[in-house]
Amino acid sequence: KNGDVREKNGVKLSWTHLNWSGQTFGQQISEAVAGMLAKVGAEMKVESYQNPEFSTKLNSKDSPPDSFGYEWLWSSPMDVILLFNTLVPSVPYSGNIPELGKAFADWQNAGDDDQLKAAASKAQLIWAEQLPKIPLVTSNAIWVYNKKVHGWMPTQTMLYPQYNDVWVE
Repeated sequence: KNGDVREKNGVKLSWTHLNWSGQTFGQQISEAVAGMLAKVGAEMKVESYQNPEFSTKLNSKDSPPDSFGYEWLWSSPMDVILLFNTLVPSVPYSGNIPELGKAFADWQNAGDDDQLKAAASKAQLIWAEQLPKIPLVTSNAIWVYNKKVHGWMPTQTMLYPQYNDVWVE
């Protein structure tokens, strides 16, 4: 029944989701996901924090979060899962899977588009089958073109215009 929380052996399918509130969209995404999960009987309660409290709660050894959200402006699923497996918070926390590490290395060192796609597919499959994380990534990104912007072309290696020689006329 819509609105009821599923239960097994007296334990409700309910948890607290830690959200980094550094960007407005993160809170909106977390609330949207919580609403979708509620429709299937899962209760995700969202708590939002700024740094450093978010980092302290995320990296807690005594009470790690059941789930967490760290939304930023990434358009590449591989960029996101590489970051979230190796840095946030760490490989030991996220799962040290040698095959995944190799797939990440293959992706980072790909010599052409075919190698890039093959490595990305392999990494995403390993991630989906072996890690207890579900990355929520938008299915597509919208890039705006303007003749006054020079020097920026969104590609796998140039996602962030502020790190490159980009200027507005």
